[in-house]
Amino acid sequence: PMANAYLGYGIAPVAEMLQRGVTVGLGTDGAASYTYDLWGVGRAAAMLQKASRQDGEAITAEPVLGMMTIDGARALGLEEQTGSLENGKQADIILVDFKQPHLLTDGRYVPKLVYSTVGSDIKHVVIDGKVVMEDRVVKTLDEAEVLRRAEDARQELISIAGQETRDLLAAPWPENGPYWRIIAKK
Repeated sequence: PMANAYLGYGIAPVAEMLQRGVTVGLGTDGAASYTYDLWGVGRAAAMLQKASRQDGEAITAEPVLGMMTIDGARALGLEEQTGSLENGKQADIILVDFKQPHLLTDGRYVPKLVYSTVGSDIKHVVIDGKVVMEDRVVKTLDEAEVLRRAEDARQELISIAGQETRDLLAAPWPENGPYWRIIAKK
């Protein structure tokens, strides 16, 4: 939903898709979404459905959480391996720190998760039964080194791509449409 919104591609009719039994999963590619925060993606999906239909009940938090978990796994054909906490499945879990001012709840945890959580609220992460983040510290890699290497790779890719890409990345948003669409028409 975020990539489509940023790029002006419209709003997928998710509420109608769900009513018709279509499996809908949510994810993020980061580059077009400007985020890797799946909580923001889930929130955007819900809000866009509510706003476009002018109906606060067009979609509720529960199906959105499902799209972020089991339905996302189902859309990828992985529902037998992951997407829910069950015996025999990968033990992938996150622990959200609800002791934050924006997360104080009256007991309705799913709406609070979907509408208020941000990635930095995640305190612990367990993937396939292994603790990979504890007290917000990643245990499996050196974050500073990964960020440095990612930035080096980004710079290398931009360099390889050439001047047209550098121009595209530096271009202001023009009044007559996005720069990349203008280039594509030439």
